[in-house]
Amino acid sequence: APGSPVALAILRTTRTHLTVGWQVTDAGSAPIHDFVVQTSRFAKRGYRTLNDGEASHNWVELRKPRRGSLYLRVIAVNSVGESPPSAPKRVIRR
Repeated sequence: APGSPVALAILRTTRTHLTVGWQVTDAGSAPIHDFVVQTSRFAKRGYRTLNDGEASHNWVELRKPRRGSLYLRVIAVNSVGESPPSAPKRVIRR
């Protein structure tokens, strides 16, 4: 299975959206064919998966949180299995 995605970072922001990207340093023994993106209001619990379909690009565009902050984590997927989730990235409305 692949290693966890790392270096989650905000790549671009607009008034209503932001783009978050990440890197994968260990794809495992097979190419990565999907990234599962999950969000939560809490860093350690309550994550829900975004319904983004299967996508092998290493970025996602999200609506900014209406207030407070949002945590984002990513799981890499290949034919062998899923990686552990990345460390959560905190996104704050600005």
